[in-house]
Amino acid sequence: ANGDVCSIAPSQAPVLPTSVSHTSADSDMSDEWEEGTYVYPSLTSDHVDCGDPFWTDACTSNYCTKQNAATEHAGKVMSIPYLISAVSSPPLGHLVDRFGRRAQIAVFSSSLLLVVHLTLAISASSPIGPMIGQGIAY
Repeated sequence: ANGDVCSIAPSQAPVLPTSVSHTSADSDMSDEWEEGTYVYPSLTSDHVDCGDPFWTDACTSNYCTKQNAATEHAGKVMSIPYLISAVSSPPLGHLVDRFGRRAQIAVFSSSLLLVVHLTLAISASSPIGPMIGQGIAY
């Protein structure tokens, strides 16, 4: 089983079987598995370990592929504020040292952070815009 049996559209959530019952005698690939038996009458995502070849090579390969891609995408999105802050802090610090207005900038930054966090809490849209705003506020 290479996961092709459970093909899904790119926009769909990954599919998990409702139950699993396999032992090492069920497959010639069992020597690569981390466990000898995989018996889950009611399978949930907590049972799936995408580091185990049993799960990544079976029908749950779609689930593991999408889970890994989502984790990588989340890491990239979460790094946006830090990247913007790291790049913009030195030139903005120089401008503040030269022209002042520290109090106004602090009020602006706090207000922007409030708007960003409210947007993240309330909106169902992409978090990329608010993450850029958070980077600017830092």
